[in-house]
Amino acid sequence: MRARKVVTRSGKRFRGKFPSKKNAIMVQWESLLERDAILMFEYHCEVRTYQEQPSVEAYYDDAHRPHRYYPDFGVFVKEGQQILYEVKHEVDLAKPHIKRKLEAVAKRLAEQGRPFRILTEKEIRRTPLFTNLQRLHASSKQRVSSSDLSHFVDKLSGGPVWTFLDIAGQLGSEAHALALIGSGWLRADLEQLITDDSKVWLPGSIGGGHDPFRL
Repeated sequence: MRARKVVTRSGKRFRGKFPSKKNAIMVQWESLLERDAILMFEYHCEVRTYQEQPSVEAYYDDAHRPHRYYPDFGVFVKEGQQILYEVKHEVDLAKPHIKRKLEAVAKRLAEQGRPFRILTEKEIRRTPLFTNLQRLHASSKQRVSSSDLSHFVDKLSGGPVWTFLDIAGQLGSEAHALALIGSGWLRADLEQLITDDSKVWLPGSIGGGHDPFRL
C-alpha cells in the first residue's frame, strides 16, 4: 500500500499508470522520469517487486527539526533487502534546498542501516540501456503466458549461450526472444545494444551470475 496518493485529477504535472507484469498491478508515476525509471525496476532480473511511494520516513534538518519524506520507490531485491529510491532531474539536485533535504534523508537512513539511492536522467536514460528497455517493454505487450515462455525455452537447442539472432531464429521472431529476456528466462548484457551478435544465456550458466545492468 502506497504511503500517499500519487495520481490525481488536478495539477499540471505528468501523471500516469504503468502496467507492471512483475507486480501484477498498475504502478502509478507522477513524472516522465519516474515512468522511465520504472522500466529499470520492471526488467532487472534481481528485482523481486517494487512499490511507488512505499513509506513515510522521518528525517531532521540542521536545526534538528523533524520532517516527513516520501521515497519515490521502494525496491525489494531477491535477497530480501529493500532499497529506497529518489528520482530527480540533475537540475533539481543542484538546488540548495533539495540538496540539503536529500543529504539529511540519506544521513538518517544510513543511521538506520537502510540503503538509499538517487536516480537521475543520467542513470535512467543512459544509452544504450534505455533503448534496450524500451524494446523489452514493447515485446512484453504481447499476450504471452508464463507457460508459453517456459515452452519457448524448452524448444531451444544448443546453448547454454546463444546469439540473439540464433534465439530469434529458433523462436521465429525477435519479439519472442526479447520477451524471454524481459521476463528473466534468458539473460543478456543490457548495457550493450542488443544486436544479432549479442550473447544471450540461461540464468546460472556461463555469464549468468552477472546483472544485466547497473541499478
